[in-house]
Amino acid sequence: MRLLVVVPTRLKRNGSGRLFLSDALESIAAQTLPADRSIDVEISIGVDPGAVLPADLDLPENATVSQAATPSQAAALNAAARPFDHDFVAILEDDDSWLPGHLETSLRALLGRDLEFVSSTQLQVDEAGEVASIFDFPTPSGWVMRRSVWLAVGPFDTSYRYHLDNDWLGRLAARGFRRGHLVECTAPLE
Repeated sequence: MRLLVVVPTRLKRNGSGRLFLSDALESIAAQTLPADRSIDVEISIGVDPGAVLPADLDLPENATVSQAATPSQAAALNAAARPFDHDFVAILEDDDSWLPGHLETSLRALLGRDLEFVSSTQLQVDEAGEVASIFDFPTPSGWVMRRSVWLAVGPFDTSYRYHLDNDWLGRLAARGFRRGHLVECTAPLE
């Protein structure tokens, strides 16, 4: 099995000067996968047209970079997904990161529950690593899906500057795919 992780980036840096993308790539490298399956992970990074990768960016061997046709998040996502001929695709925006078991849990849900699309909650943490809030809305950084879903729903609509995920999820719902939403176990209960 093959999994493509799509990572759109604007190559911005956090408050300490580190590339957001570097943190995202480290969280991908730390992922666990189902031990009973052979899954090859490849990373496709989408950047704005003319973007130059910084010299301090250490790209893993399984990563490729694609330039978008126009400067936007939707265009970068679509450019990164263009080489998609894998069994599964996952999305991780560059200013987000995954807990180590995210891909394993999501893939097990897809494989074991006959689902086609899995989303998850998202924890917002502060600079000290403390949980500040939880987002129950299925943001793209929590999406893992089968290839058939991506092909049927299609790429992100580049005419949207904001809420491009709402449009995509609406098209997903209209096609009736079997979905699951995972709630992160350390999310604070109130």
